[in-house]
Amino acid sequence: MPLQNRLSPLSEALLLWTLAFLILLASSLLFGQGILTKLLATLSFLLLPKAAAATLSPRHSTSQRADFGLHFQNWKAELRLFSLLFLPVLLLFPPLYAAWLQFQHLLPFSSATPIEWQWHFQLPPRFGEWVVDQYLVVALSEEYFYRGYVQSRLHEFWPKQTLLLRPGLWLTALLFSLGHLATFEVLRLSVFFPALLFGFAKEKTQGLLCPVLLHGSCNLLLMVLQASFV
Repeated sequence: MPLQNRLSPLSEALLLWTLAFLILLASSLLFGQGILTKLLATLSFLLLPKAAAATLSPRHSTSQRADFGLHFQNWKAELRLFSLLFLPVLLLFPPLYAAWLQFQHLLPFSSATPIEWQWHFQLPPRFGEWVVDQYLVVALSEEYFYRGYVQSRLHEFWPKQTLLLRPGLWLTALLFSLGHLATFEVLRLSVFFPALLFGFAKEKTQGLLCPVLLHGSCNLLLMVLQASFV
């Protein structure tokens, strides 16, 4: 029996996630966290969904028909939603980040020492290059794979659920956060929470423009905060 007739959407999504995770893990072990690892991760996230659609997905699957949300059909609605969703992040995350810096040494098993942090706004070096990198490399490839492909396939497996109770939304966020363990950064498991926001944006618009803008903007905001607290 052909493999595409045996795999459920859930099995297919988990198989592709495992393959992408192993590629990133092997690259991290062999090459560290440099440009080659980023290149392999980006290519994996962009190419694996199309390969799966061509070889694993049944002919009636939406993965055979869809572009995984990579379109601009509802770009005005996506820009409006991005503005609505990112504004609270912009207002709430900086004070939460400041509180984290101030009190992280109180957490159990924390190796941090008390430090008097001061705020002095500044952009990271080569910020313009980071803008291009975060939107067009990191956010685009990761959103295409996770929200475009994985979340869509999981919704095929669990089709009849309300928006915030969809198992596919929560499982995609979990896989997204676990995927960061391939780069040996345990603290980045916290990306589970913004991943829920990215997944919600994908469900509301059925496009990737809003999730990509949210993802890239959140990453850049964190970079600015890291450069500004000294």
